[in-house]
Amino acid sequence: MLSMGFYLEVSTIIDKCNKRQQLMLYSATVPPDIEGLIRQYTKKPIRLMVSGDDRRVKGIDHIGYFVQDALPRPRNLLYILENEAPGTAIIFCNRRSDTSMLAAFLVRQGKTAEAIHGDMNQREREAVLQKLKKGELQFMVATDVASRGIDISGLSHLFNFHFPHTLELYIHRVGRTGRQGRQGTAVSLLSGEDLGKMVQLKRIHQIYFEISQLPPLKEMAKLAASRHIGKLFEASFQQLIEPYLPLADA
Repeated sequence: MLSMGFYLEVSTIIDKCNKRQQLMLYSATVPPDIEGLIRQYTKKPIRLMVSGDDRRVKGIDHIGYFVQDALPRPRNLLYILENEAPGTAIIFCNRRSDTSMLAAFLVRQGKTAEAIHGDMNQREREAVLQKLKKGELQFMVATDVASRGIDISGLSHLFNFHFPHTLELYIHRVGRTGRQGRQGTAVSLLSGEDLGKMVQLKRIHQIYFEISQLPPLKEMAKLAASRHIGKLFEASFQQLIEPYLPLADA
């Protein structure tokens, strides 16, 4: 919460706790600027590293797709979603403007998607999150305001529309999947500029990426059409269709 702009609120609460005997802080990563804030409120702090120097999130497959420059990046993501076929997923963007744009694009493609970002209040963000948890929403498109403190049971996939700016952000993001011993998949859209961060993740945190390629566009179109037709058939079996058969024949 300190790194998300809530320093004033957190420090006010701590200041009111005059009789506190012990102060404990927890985070997957502690960047240098937060270290300074911790020193301000602690005396001779003791650091406990639960996983030692190993920050890997166990049980997560890391997959990368290099974007095809001939297609817009949202279209690249759409084909990747069709290829990976996730149940529910969070899609992370680096910019707030991208979240609304991408959510609207996915809705136009027949997906259920909504955006959350820092310009929304907590109640609005929580409403979107609850839809995802209840299965009413397939994709939540988010900035990093959603990468901390969110626990969604059984989230199978995490997508990076843009690769995060820092290694710590990548670890925070992918930690939204593969929770409670379940298997998860983190999929990233990659550009040439992301190679350096991938090398660092491998060298520092032993995170290895599997590089995948999309099938040819014609095959992707057939795959998408086949899935949509399957959903139509599934929906038709749940409805009374006999009265409409003469119209369909016509």
